[in-house]
Amino acid sequence: MATTILSQLNRLREFDIEVDIPEGCSLPGIIPFNATINENKGKFKVLATSFTEAEQKIKDYIAKHTIVE
Repeated sequence: MATTILSQLNRLREFDIEVDIPEGCSLPGIIPFNATINENKGKFKVLATSFTEAEQKIKDYIAKHTIVE
């Protein structure tokens, strides 16, 4: 089990993900990513095994914190 966890950790890479921040998005408290947000643009540094996974993590996080009226 420890070998599996270490293997997964060794595959992690840091990716820079840039996204538009939608209206109604509120990112309260501590953001679990290194982030720079300026008006409606966000740049996030994300640990993931692929660019696709990193992008999905950000999309899911933003969707969770966006209120659609």
